[in-house]
Amino acid sequence: MGYAIVTRYHGPTNYRGSRIIGTGPAPSLPAWDAAPGTRVPLTRAIVGWDYGAGNPARDGEPTGYGGAYDGWGDQDANHRRAADAVVAKLRAAGWTVYLAADDRGASLPDDDGRVFILRYRADA
Repeated sequence: MGYAIVTRYHGPTNYRGSRIIGTGPAPSLPAWDAAPGTRVPLTRAIVGWDYGAGNPARDGEPTGYGGAYDGWGDQDANHRRAADAVVAKLRAAGWTVYLAADDRGASLPDDDGRVFILRYRADA
């Protein structure tokens, strides 16, 4: 069985208060056994929109402002930052998961979010 993280942009349309919300699987077994129709506490992380997260390197700098997301562009970098925050919460709960190094997420049909596939490893 596999799991995914879905990230979505949550406005407003101007720069103040813009954020990305990442949602992943519930971290523990009791939520998995919930009755149909029961609200399940999923793993959720919110990151503020960072307009420089995916900027490429500037002259004379070894890496860009974005660091791990150097050169990705704002959308890719911010959605990935939200997915990485969900992965960090799952790891804190004892999961051994990660995302592929260059995974920028598949776009949702309405183009306001991305889907990232969780990968598993024994040495995380």
